[in-house]
Amino acid sequence: MNEELHSKWNFYKPESKINYVSIAAKSFSLFKRDIFLFVSNLLTGIVVARMLGPASMGIWVILCMIPSYAETFGRMKFDIAAVYLLGKGKYRIGEVVYTINLLAILSSLLIIIPIVWNIDWIYSILFDKGGPDVKYLIYYVLPQIPLYFLYMNYSYLFIYKEDTKTYNRMVIIQSLVSSLGAIILLLVFKLGLLSVIITSATSILISLIYGVSKFGTVKEANVLNIKLIKEMFSYVYKLYISGIIGYLNTYVTNLIVALYLVPAKVAFFSMAQGRGQILSKIPNALNTMLLPKISKMSSGEKPEELAATAFRVSLMLLVLAAMLAYILVKPLVLILYGRAYLPMVIPLWIILPGLVLSAASTTLSQYFQGTGRVDIDAKISFFPMCTQVVMAYVLIPRFGLAGASCAFLTGLVSDAILRIFFFLRLSGLNCKKHMFIGKSDIKIVSVFLKSVISKPFTKKSERESS
Repeated sequence: MNEELHSKWNFYKPESKINYVSIAAKSFSLFKRDIFLFVSNLLTGIVVARMLGPASMGIWVILCMIPSYAETFGRMKFDIAAVYLLGKGKYRIGEVVYTINLLAILSSLLIIIPIVWNIDWIYSILFDKGGPDVKYLIYYVLPQIPLYFLYMNYSYLFIYKEDTKTYNRMVIIQSLVSSLGAIILLLVFKLGLLSVIITSATSILISLIYGVSKFGTVKEANVLNIKLIKEMFSYVYKLYISGIIGYLNTYVTNLIVALYLVPAKVAFFSMAQGRGQILSKIPNALNTMLLPKISKMSSGEKPEELAATAFRVSLMLLVLAAMLAYILVKPLVLILYGRAYLPMVIPLWIILPGLVLSAASTTLSQYFQGTGRVDIDAKISFFPMCTQVVMAYVLIPRFGLAGASCAFLTGLVSDAILRIFFFLRLSGLNCKKHMFIGKSDIKIVSVFLKSVISKPFTKKSERESS
């Protein structure tokens, strides 16, 4: 399959030195994993949503904000810096592994201690709207924080090695243990919210153990390189700020919804956002391979053209997926989740266009990170975040879920437009020539899809002939 596709691709881009086939094949393996996980998580989500109900589901969503915000503000993105520095060949892998693991443990402790110290205040902010006392559940979600930090370290180390097989297995193990464990504890042991809390931490731990065992021991694993730490900080502090702003761009509206609305409506908005962000699976698989690939490329290999091609192809696939989603979302919600969850449909319809444009533009962020310009995303995201926060505070008290959706849509669209603008300005590419979908992009996708579809039949015919 690869040889045929390679020759056809060169017909469209004969001057290119980039091995698009290798990138496409590895990205597609990640995409197949994501499709499998999507189905698994969808089925689990249906069971959990029906068993818990909108109110308890909203409490679970709010509880998830604690490790999520801890990850955003506490994880310094040293794992991404490791990919960049290892790609440049500056340091040995042993000292990098030891350093990022030590930093992960220290940073997780620095975020857990303030949470425990201020747990009464945090509880009053998030849950003081009546309902059951669930303060004790906050303690149960805290172990996820250090486990997830270490899990992300090994995930990025396998990404650096371009070992998609082991990386896929780590993700699948984490997802399946979480899904199956939650269903068993819900249906058999009737543990309610504890079911999803326990399996969330356990699934990360089991996946981390697998990743560590597959990575194996490395030489000079106990060497702490101060120069490496300084260089990591100089790389990640911009990426860290960018990550915080980017996260707030995505989830700050959820927090404001939690502050103003009851847990059931928090669940509706979060589920609409979460189901819509399934679209991001399309570029995410490609993005995983873009960062290490771009970080290893020289300027003569034109990494900007690789990023632009990824943007166009992602945008084309996302538009098609969104059109299908508009048609199917209401009947699917009714069938899968029940009439009680229909209020999530309108917010999803509102935010879909923004999700499409924003997801496609994430490919351009890999260009910024891979070329060492991690500050660009932070500069880009600040204005959309501020705009979204102001609109959320104005619209949510008056219009509820619809107001939250409009605020989120505004943030997504403005962020994507600014990212495209800065990418064109930095790369020197032409907007009309490089950012609009063309015939060559359609041919690339169609040739690749035909090759993928025909591959199982080719293997079957080979087995029959043998």
